Amino acid sequence: MKKCIMAVGAHADDIEGNAGGTILKYKKLGYDLVYVMSTNNMSGGWQTVDSKGKITSKVVPWYAMMPQRKLEAAKAAAFFNAPVFHLNHPQRHCRDREGVQHYIGYGTKPVSCVAADQHSILTAHESAAARKAIIDLVRRFKPEVVMTHGPIQIDMEHIGTSLLVTKALKECAYEGMVLLWPSVDETPFKEAYNCRGSYVDISDYYSGKLETIKIHNCQMPSVSHLCWPPWEKGTGCKHVEAYAVVQEGISGGELREEIIRNRQAK
Repeated sequence: MKKCIMAVGAHADDIEGNAGGTILKYKKLGYDLVYVMSTNNMSGGWQTVDSKGKITSKVVPWYAMMPQRKLEAAKAAAFFNAPVFHLNHPQRHCRDREGVQHYIGYGTKPVSCVAADQHSILTAHESAAARKAIIDLVRRFKPEVVMTHGPIQIDMEHIGTSLLVTKALKECAYEGMVLLWPSVDETPFKEAYNCRGSYVDISDYYSGKLETIKIHNCQMPSVSHLCWPPWEKGTGCKHVEAYAVVQEGISGGELREEIIRNRQAK
């Protein structure tokens, strides 16, 4: 086990939004980062902001969206001085040249940008080969902490990624590893899942977190609208990132120690 964080996001900008402050803090303390994208980032709208700060979204086809989002992911990984790995599971939908949206999942017709044997991110967790790609990265980098999306939220691609990573770790976890689900997305039940099981104090790194989010310009041309639930309440910290602790080891480095300490201090 090494002083290493492996962060797995469904989409370019997820890692920064979920845990950008934690990563910046622990990079400064000597941790390495492994930056993993589970999807091929072929979907989504292209966001722009006007002089009055209004954000609008433009529909673009998959072959324009995918390279831009992968480029921004590469820039973000480079900012963290981290290797980037694309698992390239197709997203659940994409738009073609004519702007028609196609859906990819159980029982749907194939689309030109997805090979017949590719598992979409919705079903990747059921594939031994897809789980092995995660397992191989864990065995290669031996991270102290793995962080990915939690399984109870609105975005199905976040849920698919959570299932993929969590099921893969069931096959390869080792003593000392910590698995974290960042608490970010709102659900209709508010605190039902997105509770502060533990947290990392990012008070000195919050502005840096916003700068990392800005790297993903086609999705976040402005960060002025971003806000998170009031996880700071009762912590004495100005800014924190909140996590559910799914698995904790009995030994580990500074990040594990902060997570366990703050879990006990709830």
